[in-house]
Amino acid sequence: MDGLAGQAVFNAPTGVAVDSSGDVYVTDSLIPAIGSTAAGNDLVRRITPTGVVSTIAGDAGVAGSADGTGSAAQFYSVQAAAINSIGEVYLADCYNQTIRQGGITPVVFTQLGSQTITAGQSVTFSVNATGTGVLTYQWSMNGAPISGATSASYTIANVSTSNAGNYSVVVTDPFGSTTSSLYALTVNQPVPAMPAWGWAALPVLILLVAGRCLPKKES
Repeated sequence: MDGLAGQAVFNAPTGVAVDSSGDVYVTDSLIPAIGSTAAGNDLVRRITPTGVVSTIAGDAGVAGSADGTGSAAQFYSVQAAAINSIGEVYLADCYNQTIRQGGITPVVFTQLGSQTITAGQSVTFSVNATGTGVLTYQWSMNGAPISGATSASYTIANVSTSNAGNYSVVVTDPFGSTTSSLYALTVNQPVPAMPAWGWAALPVLILLVAGRCLPKKES
């Protein structure tokens, strides 16, 4: 059972590893006797520095051998765990006689929104994301990938009305991909500037208008 440290329940945890953020990873698996079909929990659990326990892989009480995310992954008496410098987790899946590799799919923290700018200005979209190993980025406009837009930020230096639309980014690491929320960009046309001759003619126009507005003298 997951929960706070005093509420969580384990079934014969056998392996422990700690990552650079202080999260503790526990292989929660009963070691069965020879000839027994008991498999215990067969889970990988995570304990945060604040003591919150959560299950990150495995299907409680189900023994098997399947790769996948979350409960889709299956183990059979998973026992030892180790973590490398980039956050990849290695597990000794004892009765499957397999070394399993795992990690965290990207998490995008920046929630995009909407922005309205004037044509000719510049705009930058950016996100913050974490994951396991090297992250790659691909920005899209209205669902179509933008050529060369492959970093955590994307800048349009001279915006035109054709740039108006919905932008998003797909962040990928070796264990999966995550798509950000949409960033809606609205582009307004700039207000036309008055030409030089207009400023020269403005006093004359004002006099003409003022003359028409003056009351006529009665004869």
